[in-house]
Amino acid sequence: MIMNSIEYWAMNNPIRGLIQKRLEAPRLKHLCKGQADTILEIGCGQGQGARIICDLFNPQEYVGIDLDPKMVERAKKRGRGLNNARFLQGDAAQLPFMDSTFDLVIDFGIIHHQAVTGPQPFRQARYP
Repeated sequence: MIMNSIEYWAMNNPIRGLIQKRLEAPRLKHLCKGQADTILEIGCGQGQGARIICDLFNPQEYVGIDLDPKMVERAKKRGRGLNNARFLQGDAAQLPFMDSTFDLVIDFGIIHHQAVTGPQPFRQARYP
């Protein structure tokens, strides 16, 4: 689902970035055990989370995916300088990746948009 104007504003303001950096990211790091060399962020938006994730985990590869092509373009601009990052336009419910591609899959706030009735839509990203 592409965001409406109110959600677009809510997700793309500096306060949201601070919440990600100061509250969500430290909790995420605490929950993760072990090294995450390959990371997928579903709903990468404008790329705010990419820098946070790369600073936090220092992955060998980060992939951000978003349904909205405008957001992917913003993420590519914002992600300049992240040598190990790439951003793709795509649907989180139909991921174009093989099983066990990623060590860690992160969602900072899109899962509530997915009509999920079980693990099937996200099975390609699962960790073995």
